[in-house]
Amino acid sequence: MLTNDLILARIKSTRVEPQFLAVDSKRVRFLLNQMLQYVQSTLEVPTSRQEYEETLQNMANNGYSTLVGKGFRKLILDATDFEEKSVTDFAIKREEIFTWNATQIRSGVYRDFDDIQFSINQKFQTGDNLYADLSSFDKVLSCKEHSIDHWINRYNLSQVQGLLLQADFIKLTLSEPPLELLRGLIRCAKFHRLVLDIEQKKNVYHIKVAGPLSVTESSRKYGFQLAIFFPVICMFPLWELQAKVKYKKKLRNLKINHEIGLQPTSRNFRHFVPQEIKILAKQVQKELQDVEFLPGGKYIQLGKHLLMADFLFRFKETEIPVEVFHNWHRSALLQRLEQAKRLKKHQLGLLIERKLVDENLEEILKQNFPHQYHFFRELPTPNMIRKLLRKIVEAGQLK
Repeated sequence: MLTNDLILARIKSTRVEPQFLAVDSKRVRFLLNQMLQYVQSTLEVPTSRQEYEETLQNMANNGYSTLVGKGFRKLILDATDFEEKSVTDFAIKREEIFTWNATQIRSGVYRDFDDIQFSINQKFQTGDNLYADLSSFDKVLSCKEHSIDHWINRYNLSQVQGLLLQADFIKLTLSEPPLELLRGLIRCAKFHRLVLDIEQKKNVYHIKVAGPLSVTESSRKYGFQLAIFFPVICMFPLWELQAKVKYKKKLRNLKINHEIGLQPTSRNFRHFVPQEIKILAKQVQKELQDVEFLPGGKYIQLGKHLLMADFLFRFKETEIPVEVFHNWHRSALLQRLEQAKRLKKHQLGLLIERKLVDENLEEILKQNFPHQYHFFRELPTPNMIRKLLRKIVEAGQLK
């Protein structure tokens, strides 16, 4: 993604407006085509990182816009793989060469510097590779090959991502979102350690996306997660995003929507399931004969707030949704408990990482949700799930 100094944007009063590139711009396509042709040539002729970076920089400087050129250069470098070398092997070899060379110098066998270089190369066959472990000597291995249209869209996405790096949170409005996409968005947010506060009004969903600390205090610690989460939003047909971002040393308002035409870089997220959930689901299916794992999750209405549980189990003919809270989900857990306390009935089991809970929080759980939680240390196990489900069913919490 683009860093703040590479963003092409206008400032209007308190607003910042990214200047998106037109896909059919001849100037943009010409510059990008030149860069991509060079990138393709380096896959056929061995090229060092230093030469690769310098050539792309020269192309950026000589294009119609240095700022745009530098932006494409940054994205291309991010997508390029370079060979990896063993630093230890080269360091040992250099030490051997320097020790031998010092002995030769003391013996007075050299006439000049060229003689030193020749002698070392003759004995150790170093060529120009004495410092080949330095990153500037790394050889280009590959670069993800995409169309020019893809790179332009990637650039426009990265403009927004670069701004979101300096954001505390995102306010998102989704109109008539497909539930499958909404489910994928919720799971992706949790995977990226982000907290969602979802309110539904008819077919419009108002969502606040933030890092765990942002609910109680201002923190840009999770700006990177917000930035990499942004392409997921572009999957929805009707969306609007608002955020406060830092640009040109001042806080400014960012407001964009689906009309700008940004496309997600991947469409796999709609079926996204975090690896830990996949593993636990398989363990449950294998080890617990009396518990059935139901894929797809379940939406739960807690007052005006909407959530989707991480798991849905069937135990003793009762469907029980279960939500998992890790150590970084403290603010989300507090929020969930506050939402649930306002209701007389709620269908939700809680699996909570033990180190997340202090004495005050444990007291809240005991008083208000005595049969609906279970602690785990690192990862929940199938037996923990069975104990939690049994407590809930035996207490008659679910009808």
